[in-house]
Amino acid sequence: MFAVKATASPLPVLLVVDDDELVIDGLEATFEDDFQVLTAGSAERARELVAEHSIDIVISDDRLPQESGVSFLGWLATAQPTVVRILLTGFFSEPGDVRQAINQGRMWHYMRKPWEAGAMENIVNRALESKQQAQALLDAEKRYRGLFSSVPTPLFTADLDGKGRMWNPAFADMLQDWPGAGLSIAERLPAGSWASLVAGLRDGEEEATQDLGIRAADGKVAVHLTLRKDAADEVTGIVRILQDGQRASPARSTGVGAKHILVLDENVSQRRLLRRALERSAFELLEAEGLPQCLQILAQGPAELVLLQGEREQIPLVEGILERHPDQVVLFCTPDVDHSSVQALATRGVRLLAMPYSLNALLEAVRGQSPD
Repeated sequence: MFAVKATASPLPVLLVVDDDELVIDGLEATFEDDFQVLTAGSAERARELVAEHSIDIVISDDRLPQESGVSFLGWLATAQPTVVRILLTGFFSEPGDVRQAINQGRMWHYMRKPWEAGAMENIVNRALESKQQAQALLDAEKRYRGLFSSVPTPLFTADLDGKGRMWNPAFADMLQDWPGAGLSIAERLPAGSWASLVAGLRDGEEEATQDLGIRAADGKVAVHLTLRKDAADEVTGIVRILQDGQRASPARSTGVGAKHILVLDENVSQRRLLRRALERSAFELLEAEGLPQCLQILAQGPAELVLLQGEREQIPLVEGILERHPDQVVLFCTPDVDHSSVQALATRGVRLLAMPYSLNALLEAVRGQSPD
């Protein structure tokens, strides 16, 4: 059994599984400056380390005591699918053997022994980049789903045939039997309605709207349905429930005293959700996907509020705004609200809101009120 290499810094974690101490020593010496290196001489010990640590990358030899590395990596792919898996081997002779091992272990990469100098560092660095990119996508998806779910308006996403992909609790509550009765939104609408709405989007329209009845558990609900195209094969639906005899207004009126908010977010979907949530509360929104665009908009006239969200890595964006516009009111929504670097922004007048947040908390923060 090999010892765990301790570290005091939050380095990415690399697990090396091999019963050859020379290989262990070589890989440990190669990566000890940039990784927390854990080592195991068997698949059994490696499983223990996987249970005890948050592993980023695993390098495993194929020839292990009692169990093959391919078998271990296959287990790992199921137990911890986000871990990047690399196989070491000196025994594959036929291309079919390689394909079979890759499929069984669901490996990201494999390397033959002995490897060339520098090759392993290159592979592991690429593996870490792959891991970080995948995690960033997962984090963005989590934030998107959290905001999507918090909006009180019924929302859903669907493919162009009307098959639902995601929906918020308000949409499920409106239909009462969703998704138990099936996932086809198109089938809940009058015949031909969905195809008519989608046809408008195919013709290049940004959105298509229609007043219609949508079938729910206890009968039809009169709604104003708006479809917006998000991607080549996906639309977002926004549902407004109509009272008897009511028809949707052809245009939105923000009324007197509407507050202008500039939303800074590179994620189009998150900007769209914020817009839908805030416009319904009589706010007018401008959007910027990056700091340069944000500063360009502010140069044309100050916004009453700049809103941005994300982890503390977004702090330079806040500082960039304040450097050019020191009196600008900024609301920073972040899961790192208690971090000292974020708290330091509060001393400069930045409003802070902890994520995840409710819609009411967001509206209160936008208005400059303290959440209850």
